[in-house]
Amino acid sequence: MPSYLEAQVEAISPKVTITLGNFAAQCLLGTKEGVTKLRGTSYPFASGVLIPTFHPAYALRGGGVIVAQIRADLVRAKAAILGAAT
Repeated sequence: MPSYLEAQVEAISPKVTITLGNFAAQCLLGTKEGVTKLRGTSYPFASGVLIPTFHPAYALRGGGVIVAQIRADLVRAKAAILGAAT
């Protein structure tokens, strides 16, 4: 992760970070795996968790199944936020 981004993440200290698409997920997780394999799981990241999901542009051409998967990832993020708040 680039040092300027590390500093921003540290300053904000988010409980949940959502990445949109391959590049963001691969960069922050330090992996070569694609978002299709990464999504569906929460990963430890900084002081919280990272939840990878598809890029919104992919949803536009991917159809209802992709939109449902993105929605499931956002539900996972909401649960992580609510769990972190308690």
